[in-house]
Amino acid sequence: MPIRLTQAVKVLLWSYGLVFICDWLGHLFLGVDLLGKGALTLSVFSQGHVWRIFTYSFFHVDGIHLVFDLLIIALIGSELESIWGVAQFFMYYWVCTMGTGFIYLILAAWAGHWGVGSAPLFGPMGGIYGLLMAYGIFFGERVLLFMMLFPMKAKHFVWVLAAIEFLTNLDGSHQNWVLWVPLSGLFVGFGYLWLRVQFLRSRGFFGWVKAFFSLRKKFSRRRSSHLKLISGADGEFEAPESHSAIRPKTWH
Repeated sequence: MPIRLTQAVKVLLWSYGLVFICDWLGHLFLGVDLLGKGALTLSVFSQGHVWRIFTYSFFHVDGIHLVFDLLIIALIGSELESIWGVAQFFMYYWVCTMGTGFIYLILAAWAGHWGVGSAPLFGPMGGIYGLLMAYGIFFGERVLLFMMLFPMKAKHFVWVLAAIEFLTNLDGSHQNWVLWVPLSGLFVGFGYLWLRVQFLRSRGFFGWVKAFFSLRKKFSRRRSSHLKLISGADGEFEAPESHSAIRPKTWH
């Protein structure tokens, strides 16, 4: 698959690369732990570190993980940005990323309630899983070469990449349950795409409201007609004069 880097993807690649270099140099020469200051923890609630819900995705623990993440963003993200545009691509990517962060906070709070500690969350896995979900939906039938040898449909290829991405996070710095949190990016991405389709079909928020009241009005009209058919004026059953009176009505 040829790589044609788009504008938003270039911003992500440069940002992740520069943060990794700054984190490495700061830890090596200055003794500053940028990862510890930017990774997502429950300090969002206890200390008001609200920026962590955004900054956690910029940090990596090693170069191999960084390179693999950047490669997926370049391959998958550029294709999606080419059909969405910069604004829509960023919207989708950060909804998946921050949605994964909120799910982590909920699970971490629940684990803490049961006396189970939670490791910090970092890395762009939630956003990447969201990109993989979108790519499998939009380009599912496209045939790709896995490892440049094995032909595979894109809807299967993205699951292979998701599995590899998951395995690259298997290290001693994460607790077991935290490893599964980034997978929620798949469901956040699917939910976002589904809601957007419904939103566009109903022509915006007011279309949603109009569709709701239209459905309610239609249901009430059917119910009232049904009651008139089987009940008389005094509330008791009234037999029709002919078979034509009970002929079923066609609803449009």
